Amino acid sequence: MVSNVNSHGLTDIIRVGLEESIKPDPVVLVEGRVLNARTQTPLEAVIEFEDLASGQTVGEARSDPRTGVFNIVLTAGKNYGYHAAAPGYLAISENLDLKSIDAYSELNRDLLLVPIEIGESIQLKNVFFEQSKATLLPESYPELDRLVRIMVSNKTLEIQLEGHTDGRGDPEANLRLSEARVNAVKDYLVSKGISEKRILGKGFGGARPMVSNDTETNRQMNRRVEFKIIRM
Repeated sequence: MVSNVNSHGLTDIIRVGLEESIKPDPVVLVEGRVLNARTQTPLEAVIEFEDLASGQTVGEARSDPRTGVFNIVLTAGKNYGYHAAAPGYLAISENLDLKSIDAYSELNRDLLLVPIEIGESIQLKNVFFEQSKATLLPESYPELDRLVRIMVSNKTLEIQLEGHTDGRGDPEANLRLSEARVNAVKDYLVSKGISEKRILGKGFGGARPMVSNDTETNRQMNRRVEFKIIRM
């Protein structure tokens, strides 16, 4: 608890012992900067955090235009998605899994925004599928809805969706899975009113890994869907 009553400075930090039954839920302080991905210069952006289970927005911050710094406090024990948006830039999303955190913590997360230009690629980090299937999970909808809004706001924008798997298993099966997942994302966008003529799709299977497939963490990074701007 922070108080300036009878303090010897601006404020005093006071620790108070509480019984377990009345202790508040632990929280996580998330701090970071929003930067131009090309120039590394600070950007003013709106950062929204959402509970991926419910799809509800749970917090919002605005980065300092001079430094790009932002901070927000989240309740631990949940899985969050968050994204930064600024005019002229593609909204960048990240995933923040706080389910295993049971005490106050501090995390640093920088966000790099990419200018909306032909040839730029963005990973859809909060798009999730059933294991080894092309069935979209509901947690994916907020991320895909943001892509819909980008395409609605930029009516001449055309994209190519690109699907990737890790390198395990049969290469042909991986290729088919990556293509099916791309088609699932395309179908969702079309269902929201985006013309299918504006969306190309291509699966690459495990042929284009981001990192080596030697750990499960790396394999998760290689299993992804991206979109590339091909026309504006």
